[in-house]
Amino acid sequence: MEVDKEQNPAKYVLKKAIVQWLYRYDVLTFLSFPQAYWIDFTEDLTNCLVKLFDENYASDRLLLPGLIYMNKYIEQRQILEPEGFSIFHLLITSFLVCFKFWSDMSIICNDSFSKIAGIPIQKINQMEINFLETLDYSLFLTEKEVSKFTQSFINSAVDPYVHNIVGNPVEIGELVDYWQV
Repeated sequence: MEVDKEQNPAKYVLKKAIVQWLYRYDVLTFLSFPQAYWIDFTEDLTNCLVKLFDENYASDRLLLPGLIYMNKYIEQRQILEPEGFSIFHLLITSFLVCFKFWSDMSIICNDSFSKIAGIPIQKINQMEINFLETLDYSLFLTEKEVSKFTQSFINSAVDPYVHNIVGNPVEIGELVDYWQV
């Protein structure tokens, strides 16, 4: 339940994105649970996502487009957890779509995501269709979109409550280098 003192940029970015989305789109639920719950929740969720990256030989560089897709989905829907889907489901789907679109190194199949995430294959398929329809099947990212998201993410102020969950921030310079902004 302890926050990582020396976390890598990818895990920090994932945790911060998750907590910011929860805080922005479902603040009542977010504040109704103790910080210890959210520390465990974000740690478990990021560990599952890291495992998806590892099992699919995906580069950490795919983190950025996956987060941008998730953000676009949430902004389009104006809701974090549409009926039948949780933030976990949305992140899994966002990275599934991202891996399929951006990865040249491996064959990405819904079955492997289903097994790692513990979500039935039928639900994975349904989530992927829903996600792609919401994004109007538009996965190309412009430099402007990437820069806007990156700068917004780097510059966003973090509430002290949120900071206690996310942990020590990665140096801004380290994130800029990481994303090559």
